[in-house]
Amino acid sequence: GSSLRDFARPDGELGYFSKQFAVYGREGEPCGCGGTVHRYVEGGRSTFWCPACQK
Repeated sequence: GSSLRDFARPDGELGYFSKQFAVYGREGEPCGCGGTVHRYVEGGRSTFWCPACQK
């Protein structure tokens, strides 16, 4: 899991690893493969994926 909004490194610098995510926060938008990004929420956590390219 990832805590995107409040992640900080031990030195206090904010982490920007979220920029590596290809579909995070893009529910309903097109994926690079031509599919559509979906979102699943469980326990207050979101999972984003494209069923066309992520089996």
